[in-house]
Amino acid sequence: MITIIAISNLIVGAFIGISGIAGFLLPILYTGAFGLMVADSMTMSFAAFLVSGIIGAYFYFRSGDIDIPISLKMGAGSLVGSLLGVFFNSLVPVLLAKCALYIMVLLSGASLILRKQKNSSIQTRSPLIDSSLFLFSIGLFIALISSFTGAGGPILSVPLLTNLGISIRKSVGISLFTSIFIALSAFIGYQQYTTLPNISTLIILCMVTHGLGVMFGAAISEKINPKLLKNFIAFVSVFFSVFMLYKVF
Repeated sequence: MITIIAISNLIVGAFIGISGIAGFLLPILYTGAFGLMVADSMTMSFAAFLVSGIIGAYFYFRSGDIDIPISLKMGAGSLVGSLLGVFFNSLVPVLLAKCALYIMVLLSGASLILRKQKNSSIQTRSPLIDSSLFLFSIGLFIALISSFTGAGGPILSVPLLTNLGISIRKSVGISLFTSIFIALSAFIGYQQYTTLPNISTLIILCMVTHGLGVMFGAAISEKINPKLLKNFIAFVSVFFSVFMLYKVF
């Protein structure tokens, strides 16, 4: 299991380094393939997401593609929403939590398949972006869903921000930055419910291998067609989520 976890984090980390998405594949692998408890799966996943968020946000900040005021306002909401998601997850039965995860992954994969690329040059910036309350609220809502299901923040926030008139690169940069807030509070929240005796070793393994994968993906991102990769990830996530839902029911 340790070898598969390391390889999986390398691969998913590389996908994130290239396209900014795919984190939602980790919790479904842990719960579906290994049969781990939801809390263990989420703790390991969000530990990895914390690393990918920090690395990704650094590169986007260096290129000037993070809007700090928007990111901080959404990040404040994300801290609250993420803890709420962990709290609600702890209240529901394990089977229901797993089903919520599989359904969210299914919807995420389907949205990647169906989403149409928009021409950023014709987008107009929504006045809602200037509202601190609105930014706090959407940060809270996205974080709540992300921490409850483990689906990952960028898969939800990137399309929302682009629809509000933010450029695609800034949308990804903001999403990676706010994912740090989501991952940190979700990790702290879930780790108190873990049951695996060697969870600390697995957490370190996930963070190191995931980080290496993200850096590798970022290094080769210009050589790979991100659209093809996103389509591949989308179809894989839809297939596995449907398969796991079939097994549940």
